[in-house]
Amino acid sequence: MNKTEFLEELRSSLKGQIHDFEIERHIKYYSDYFSQEMAKGNSEEDVCNQLGSARLIARTLIETSDVPMFEKVEESYEETKRHDESNSEKSFLEKVFILFTDRKSLSVLERIYIAVAVFAIVFAIIAVLIFIGRIIVALIPIIILIMLLFYIFKLFV
Repeated sequence: MNKTEFLEELRSSLKGQIHDFEIERHIKYYSDYFSQEMAKGNSEEDVCNQLGSARLIARTLIETSDVPMFEKVEESYEETKRHDESNSEKSFLEKVFILFTDRKSLSVLERIYIAVAVFAIVFAIIAVLIFIGRIIVALIPIIILIMLLFYIFKLFV
């Protein structure tokens, strides 16, 4: 058996048993392991013999997974339900803050969309305040904008 066959057998044994992102994480781990062992001078066949059966490894990974795939769906539903109940009592700003700080609730792209919307609103406020002639009051949204820029930068770094 070679590296490709081993990884494909591992992938097919894990498919449907745990989430895809976990499968990819395990595949990357074993692929890196193969690379390290081959750099030491071992052949692919030797590494396969060292590791043993890909199906046995898959069974172990499934059994030791934090939560099996079907339980994660139920937990996710319950978590969403609790999140909705707790959010109903929070103010708008608290909800926005939670959206930005809870890494599970938004993808990076969604955070970017929200950040762009916030910036557009802030710029609109600045434009209106400047148009009215209240320059001093217009400094407050500029300061808020700068703070938001630093916060958004911090989120993505």
